[in-house]
Amino acid sequence: MAGVHELLRAAGIELTADDDRPALRVECARLARRMRERMVRTIGLYPADDTVAVPSIAIELGRALADKSPGSVGVVDAHGSWACARALAGAAPADGTLVATSWITDNLAVLTPRIFDAGAMLGQLRAAVVENGVAFSDLVVDLTGLDHLGDQLAAFELLEAVAVVARSGRTTTRQIQRRLRDIPEWSSLGVLLTGL
Repeated sequence: MAGVHELLRAAGIELTADDDRPALRVECARLARRMRERMVRTIGLYPADDTVAVPSIAIELGRALADKSPGSVGVVDAHGSWACARALAGAAPADGTLVATSWITDNLAVLTPRIFDAGAMLGQLRAAVVENGVAFSDLVVDLTGLDHLGDQLAAFELLEAVAVVARSGRTTTRQIQRRLRDIPEWSSLGVLLTGL
């Protein structure tokens, strides 16, 4: 059976090396610093549109948080939309939880829903935040696809903060502004700009 790294790589989710994509590392470090300043432990990454790929960015932000954290960091695929979501859930140990845990490093894990039914996604996200909020110092949640279910506002309520993920040179100002209007003012951490 393929390991976590192989499953992620096969799905096109890159795990960056220290010298790869320095601009992304800088943006994630900046957002991690803002999270620490505001004492935020749970953050959602909300794509500016359907062309923005969040998984690699979520993992990189998780890495930035894990680098400065004494505890573990979880990266949550809230919608189960990652191409490898079913494979990750199938490869994880069956432990009776709603969310499968797959460790990338000693202190960084990917959390994937075990049930791939649109009606179950919000409940599984709630379980990930409540149950795993104790086990992990920080949670980074990929909110891709929840807007198509109409669940993004309910998801925002479960999290302490939300940031819009936009593509440099591709995402328009109008798209960013529309997404920022969706996010409650109290939870907005602005925009994470990436080349991905």
